[in-house]
Amino acid sequence: MGTEVATPKALALAEKINSNQMLIDKQMMDMVEKAIESGNCLLELKSELPHGQFRSFCKDHIRVKKSQVHNYMLAAQADQQMLVEYKQSGNYQKGLQGFVDLVANR
Repeated sequence: MGTEVATPKALALAEKINSNQMLIDKQMMDMVEKAIESGNCLLELKSELPHGQFRSFCKDHIRVKKSQVHNYMLAAQADQQMLVEYKQSGNYQKGLQGFVDLVANR
């Protein structure tokens, strides 16, 4: 601790900020896990459809941008160890894109 004077209100505000950050970190990891789940569904959907129909089906029925579909599918191809490493890195601020970059660079 420094030599600053911490008022009760300042300490309460710091606690609120820290609490919010913990929730944000959890929600970021939840987002990555949901993206992986959606990616698994997309991979299954692709195998379910006739050859050449996946993109048009997604365009007509999936409310996700084409680039996001790609990111979800890429995230789904990660192994469990990569997800564990990402969680342990504490680098949640990069969100799904950070995880996709990790997967793509392996």
